[in-house]
Amino acid sequence: MYLHDPRHSSANMSESPINRATIAQMQPAWMTSAGNLIAAAPSIHNGVVYVGDWKGFFYAMDANTGAVLWQNFVGMAAVPGNPICQAPIGVTGQATVTDTSVYVNGGDSAVYAFDRTTGLQLWRVSVADPASGSYLWGGLTLSKNALYTGVASLGDCPVVRGSLVRIDLDHPDKPTFQYMSPKDQPAGGIWSTPAVTSNGDRRRRFSKLRTAREWWWRPPRTAIFGPCAATI
Repeated sequence: MYLHDPRHSSANMSESPINRATIAQMQPAWMTSAGNLIAAAPSIHNGVVYVGDWKGFFYAMDANTGAVLWQNFVGMAAVPGNPICQAPIGVTGQATVTDTSVYVNGGDSAVYAFDRTTGLQLWRVSVADPASGSYLWGGLTLSKNALYTGVASLGDCPVVRGSLVRIDLDHPDKPTFQYMSPKDQPAGGIWSTPAVTSNGDRRRRFSKLRTAREWWWRPPRTAIFGPCAATI
């Protein structure tokens, strides 16, 4: 999971520390090429590396050798109507892995679930229409049997209506949405991975979004570009 846990603590106390004394001893164990750019961070579970590339393929690789154990195509963003807009890409977000399954945001604005060992597709849920210019930049956060992810635009060309999506793993075909802007005002794209905390109130346990990013367009000299946070 992105940054280790739903709260994004980035702390994995079971890992051996890397410090000034040990870093000089590190050597590459293996190198492999997926045939395209890899922007997503890898997830590692039980000796297997899970990662996607910008060509739209998602891989499971042996962590000791780099050998590909299985791969699946998980889509590309739609070709934009305006040629000056960002070209289509595949996977950017980090996968979330459990003992039985692996979940990843595809390039086609859909969330995919695979059997962790065999790569068999368990389900696919579309959370936005890629033809609208949508894209899922962030990863998935797993908390209390539900996945959370954000919807943004591929490159704000055009801007789409951002949303926070919740997928109940018992009913993945019925995602729920919290939109970040009014229906007729596209804005509020969520470009990063949601963080979830439990505050004891079931009505407000939907999630706490710590690192959403909104892009506000103004004349060049007064443009505001940066992160924001929202609690939902």
